[in-house]
Amino acid sequence: MSNLNLDFQASAQNIQEYIDNETLFDLFEADALQEILDLSSLNVTEFQNVVKLGCDKYKSRELYPIIKGVNISDQPVPKNAILLLQIIRKKLHIKALDLAITCLENSQTLSNQINQIKLQLNSNPESAMKAFGFTDFESVYKHFETLCDKDDITAIRLCCIAGLSEVRDPEYGRTILIYSAYKGNGKLVRYLVEGGCNLNAVNNNGNNAVIIAAGFSDVETVKFLIESGLDKNSRGEKFGYYPITNACWGGNVDIIKYLLSIGCDINSVNYDQDSCLLMAASNGKLDAVKLLISLGADKNMKDKYDRNAIVLASANGHAEVIKYLHSIGFDVNSVSSDQYSCLLMAASNGHLDAVKLLISLGADKNMKSKYGDDAIALASANGHTEVIKYLHSIGSDVN
Repeated sequence: MSNLNLDFQASAQNIQEYIDNETLFDLFEADALQEILDLSSLNVTEFQNVVKLGCDKYKSRELYPIIKGVNISDQPVPKNAILLLQIIRKKLHIKALDLAITCLENSQTLSNQINQIKLQLNSNPESAMKAFGFTDFESVYKHFETLCDKDDITAIRLCCIAGLSEVRDPEYGRTILIYSAYKGNGKLVRYLVEGGCNLNAVNNNGNNAVIIAAGFSDVETVKFLIESGLDKNSRGEKFGYYPITNACWGGNVDIIKYLLSIGCDINSVNYDQDSCLLMAASNGKLDAVKLLISLGADKNMKDKYDRNAIVLASANGHAEVIKYLHSIGFDVNSVSSDQYSCLLMAASNGHLDAVKLLISLGADKNMKSKYGDDAIALASANGHTEVIKYLHSIGSDVN
């Protein structure tokens, strides 16, 4: 049949008929066959029949260029891939395929072993831990750390498949992924996610890996977890923490900037109404406080006890934050709902430097809570001797 008169596409669509009738290699010349087969899509069985028919007419070296462009439509699972190569090896006598076939057979064996392990362990973390010979969570985590240090991604994947990554620490219910985020091990976080661990796992407080990473890891880890599918607005079930509020508590300005750049709310609050600014001030993260103020965070927000940023900074003795907040207009005599002022909070918790700073900034040493306690009484009640001495030295009545 003349190649000039051929419609290769139509012939490719009718190829099954030619195969069934065993006329494919009788109707078409070699160059036409190559064009038709290049346009054809065959399953492994159909391809096997084509090879058998071709071997009756062509030598191996002649047949190979004709059939090499065939599209095999079956899913490229190892079993079919092995069968396909075995057909070519047997019929075309290509010895170079022996190594490829052996590798795929080994891969299939490994896959079967993985499935058997998974079936035996039923993805039960406790069973996995025992099966691997570990006795506690910490030893499991150290095992993953070692594999991570060696860049043994295959072993990490096998451990994830077996369920070992889902073992939880007894105190907080953290999986290996969440604990890695807490430890700031971004490399292990990445390997675990790529290895198939449970990305959506949460700890006992309902916090997932990205919430924890925002407070303890780096910006690249937070970005990776969000790009892997965790919600930038994930919220912890128990306390209502978001990644952005936890980032502000942790004080990592790069993480805060990133989360704000992708749309997180700068005035987000947890269930206790602790805003981003309140979290940063409470934990003494001055750079984060300055960043939030510069980007428009509401400085008048208060928690459920009516404590503003300067009261919380005072309660935790963060003198530099107190100084900065005062410089931008915060009142050093701000009070909580129980009338605990900045000075009362600092004195009660024994923060001498904060007490001295507040007095120097004009805090009223005679203010009392709604229960009638002044600063020296609260310092005395909690045994803060140095604070008592200082307050007495500036005229507070020890009686």
